[in-house]
Amino acid sequence: MGLEAMIRSVGRVVLGSGRILGGLAILEDANHETARVEAVPVENMERREEELLALAKSWMPRIPVDLDVLMVNELGKNFAGSGLDAKVVNRGVWGAINPWAGQPQIGRIYVRGLSGKSYGNAAGMGMADVVHRRFLKAVKRRPTYLNCLTSSQPAAIRTPMHFASDRECLEAICGTVGGWTRRNCGWAGLRTRWSWVGWLSRESAGRAGAAAGIEIEGPARELAFDARGDLVDWLAGDA
Repeated sequence: MGLEAMIRSVGRVVLGSGRILGGLAILEDANHETARVEAVPVENMERREEELLALAKSWMPRIPVDLDVLMVNELGKNFAGSGLDAKVVNRGVWGAINPWAGQPQIGRIYVRGLSGKSYGNAAGMGMADVVHRRFLKAVKRRPTYLNCLTSSQPAAIRTPMHFASDRECLEAICGTVGGWTRRNCGWAGLRTRWSWVGWLSRESAGRAGAAAGIEIEGPARELAFDARGDLVDWLAGDA
């Protein structure tokens, strides 16, 4: 039947029962802060729900350019129930690529780490194509498996390929999208669910053009790696 059909059909029965006076709509902004509170009478609830949903969606963070590779600093339950916000990274919880119309095309996803605020729960790691080895070391099996089993989403925790450094991960995954090295691959860095721009490759900057929300803050420079092959001066930590 589909979730929308179920919600509407059952909702109409409940709202038409005469036992409901109305509801209190609470809207969150892109930072998970309460942005609006509105009392909605029962006779207007279905129509007003559609309008408020459209408004809330307009506040949703977006990646304004197509990317070959999206590098995510941290995955975590504190950012989204799915670990990565499916509509921001444009990928389903089963790992399906680009299911959302009107969203950017993201070829591959690289996840560098697991948020400490996720407490070892790595649900959603199946959405990634490659992860840093330290990500897997932070995974706790019990909470991750429990989340997967109760949500009936076993594919959401399939283990992606993994390497011991950022350099290895980037070089490996860029080679799967036609850009045989990271130098000619269109990629960008996502710090958290909300603040996505860390670094933007020359290729991606060229694609972006005058895209809304894109502001280049400094000149291009080479990526710096430490002796272990990990990125130096990356925007680390939670926002």
